[in-house]
Amino acid sequence: MSAHNEHKRPGYAALQEGVDNLVLEFGLPQAIRMIDGLYRNTTIIHKAARRYELIKDYIIGEAVLIFDLDEKDLFKNNIRECREARMACYHILSKYVKDSHSGIASAFGRKRSSVLYFIHKCNEILSLPENYKGFLEKYKALESATIRFITNLK
Repeated sequence: MSAHNEHKRPGYAALQEGVDNLVLEFGLPQAIRMIDGLYRNTTIIHKAARRYELIKDYIIGEAVLIFDLDEKDLFKNNIRECREARMACYHILSKYVKDSHSGIASAFGRKRSSVLYFIHKCNEILSLPENYKGFLEKYKALESATIRFITNLK
């Protein structure tokens, strides 16, 4: 199997390595809570409006820190860093919160078609990790922070 295919379809060895790293970083009790939280809470229903707002605000705040932006720039500016940060937010909101494309567009003051475009673009980027290392580091940091936040919400 080629290295490219191994990245796309990791096996149990990669899973075990990930679990081992999680335990090393957070300790066994916290790692168990995080895995349990992923299983039970990764996808939340939009009916819990307050919970959704907390997660959305957290993702935006973390994106501002990780991508080193001002929050107003995240919403208004069209430089590459701002577009990439928004794209990561759109993708993570769509993936973990299951918000509608229209809901995401409304939260960012953008058109639904723009959100759709950037979610698809993010999927393409995630499938070609060797070409977008800088973005992927930031995306993975935002995704990890989001997962930790969601698992800690009660």
